[in-house]
Amino acid sequence: PKVQPAPATVPATAPAGPATGAGSASPAAAVAADSAALLELPPNELPRLPLTCCAAVAPSAPDSPYLLVITRANLSDEDPHGERRLAVYDLKADRTIRSVQVRELVGPCGRVSSDALQYAYVGAKNGKAGVLVQSLESDLHVKLLPQADVKWFDFAGARLVAYSPASNTLTLWDYQAEQAKPLPAPPAQDQFAAGAVSPGGRLLALAAQARAGEAGKSLAVVHLYDLASAAPAGTLTATVDEGKAVIEDVAFSPEGKYLAACVRADQGQADCAIRIVCWDLADSKLVHSTAIGRRGPVAAPCRPALQFMARGSGYVVQGRYVYQAAQSEPSRVLEPKGDLALPRYSKVLGGGLVLNVWIDPGKPFDGATISFGELYNPK
Repeated sequence: PKVQPAPATVPATAPAGPATGAGSASPAAAVAADSAALLELPPNELPRLPLTCCAAVAPSAPDSPYLLVITRANLSDEDPHGERRLAVYDLKADRTIRSVQVRELVGPCGRVSSDALQYAYVGAKNGKAGVLVQSLESDLHVKLLPQADVKWFDFAGARLVAYSPASNTLTLWDYQAEQAKPLPAPPAQDQFAAGAVSPGGRLLALAAQARAGEAGKSLAVVHLYDLASAAPAGTLTATVDEGKAVIEDVAFSPEGKYLAACVRADQGQADCAIRIVCWDLADSKLVHSTAIGRRGPVAAPCRPALQFMARGSGYVVQGRYVYQAAQSEPSRVLEPKGDLALPRYSKVLGGGLVLNVWIDPGKPFDGATISFGELYNPK
């Protein structure tokens, strides 16, 4: 795919972002070093992943080199669901490291643990709904957190955290011991928008739908939790000028120093304004709030919608747009082949490398619908 600069569509002025420490290596040198360490291949020889018969791709932790692919093969009239397998792909070794056949229909919007040994998804077991954790070493080991209407969940180290907005229930679950511990839920008036767990699993961020502010403005709100003590750890706020705002996604920086949010401001028109908001977690202060342009409605948004680049030097938005910190214009646009508009799944691998999985919009999201997976080097 072509990698080219984007046309200038918004003003280039923006407040300063996280600064690079004195004496640190240049971003270009860091990218080159990380790229070589990650794949030991020059940028123009990055591998292309064979994702045939793929039904879905599950996100893994930002610091994990693994990709989980849900495959469906050998479909027939007698077996319309075909053979279902969970395959773990090691992006560093460029090979599948384990694969397990599953008897039940697993949820396509799941999560894979940072060690790639567990896969979590929303489903049911023995008539009870909740979050299931499937071992990726044996198809027989499936554990259930019985919690209804779970809308967001993720691994936090050796545990799993799940949130149900309907009942305002937040749970920290030790799935090995099968012990659940309730966490103080966010205020009931703050409708859930997005969540993220910090690298290492110490902090949890739950973003709320923005509150109404003064003079037509909105207030973006993110609640923090210390998962080690199972207690609230503060609240982050930022004023959004463009109108009624919705937080699409939140992300921790690789070293856990910053938290960023991708905010969509709907102004009652066919398109909306997009803004990146970033806080320093050491003092909860706003580092920058940067308008990055406008866009129309997205029918099938990329997940995750927001990611930090390696070393926290910038962001990847919707899997396509690469922004340096606090810059209002993208430094790169990752172009797909053909008529594909947005990737369904994106993962920053480190060293400036981005893995994108693009979906053919003309096919339903089941069975051999992934057109191709590609590794980009935005630098």
